[in-house]
Amino acid sequence: MIVDVSNIRVLFLGNCADPNMVPSDDPEIKAKRRYQSEIYAVLSELCKEVIGSDDPEDLFKRKGEYDFVFSLYNRMGFRSCEVFISSICEYLRVPYLGSYPEIRGIAENKKLFKFVVDSFGIPAPQSAAFYRNEKIIKPDNLTPPYFVKPMKGANSEWVDDNSYCLDWDSAAKQIEFLHSNGIAVLVEEFAEGINLTVPVLGGSEPKMLGVVEVFTEQAHGLRTFQEKLQEYSDLSYKLCNKQIVLDAIEKHALLIHEALKPLDYFQIDYRYNPSNDQLFILEINICCHIASFGSFGFAAQKSGISHKNLVRTILQTSMERQGLIS
Repeated sequence: MIVDVSNIRVLFLGNCADPNMVPSDDPEIKAKRRYQSEIYAVLSELCKEVIGSDDPEDLFKRKGEYDFVFSLYNRMGFRSCEVFISSICEYLRVPYLGSYPEIRGIAENKKLFKFVVDSFGIPAPQSAAFYRNEKIIKPDNLTPPYFVKPMKGANSEWVDDNSYCLDWDSAAKQIEFLHSNGIAVLVEEFAEGINLTVPVLGGSEPKMLGVVEVFTEQAHGLRTFQEKLQEYSDLSYKLCNKQIVLDAIEKHALLIHEALKPLDYFQIDYRYNPSNDQLFILEINICCHIASFGSFGFAAQKSGISHKNLVRTILQTSMERQGLIS
């Protein structure tokens, strides 16, 4: 057993995790490189050795050269790709960041996650699932306006102005568009309000770092993919201090952690309407953005945790859970 993070050799995986990758002017690649370069630098300070790679085959090719897998992969271009890295790590019997493949699968599938929160009585928008090659029939349980988004995915991929639909015809058109791109769809009743996100450190005693309000200039308060790239300017944040919201969300976080544990870290998204105190849970992300300039980093800083110590804490939590350090 290794007793300290500084003695760990890490295989760091991500689309832009290779520190020697060729520069690109593509906004998406530049945004990912900004984030993953920062994490690579922090890991290099904390750990004995860091292998930065954008090739999942290095799990096999470089086995024996690393002790722990720190993966930031969300999408890899094939169905169920979100559980690929963790599944391979299970096969190779190597410790890895996050949670078990089956837990990642539940978290990634927004409809399945709604079943989890519904079992606890946590309010969520009414929704309906639409899979490819199925007939698109108007659901009786939904009323407009609608919000049309991918069943799986991160960073609001495929979310834009067309995701907000005033009537069923426009919703059906957006469903068809996403299906034509190979994407299963979740349609929700649109929840009016502001965007809240809740970073949580996992482990045996989960800790909520705060409830963060995320500002947007987009119509209807949508958080779009282009905005989340943060290529041109960082998003603006502030902490929500309304006690009724804090109490409800802290209870939710503990219930969700208990249901889905082990979780090394995670983030929960909500919509909150201040006019009537209506709070709807939207989704969970267990491979969320932990850059210093994101909402997780913002909440950590407000809690007195530096970015380096945030990454260290997540790393230690995961390694202790898997018996890699004591």
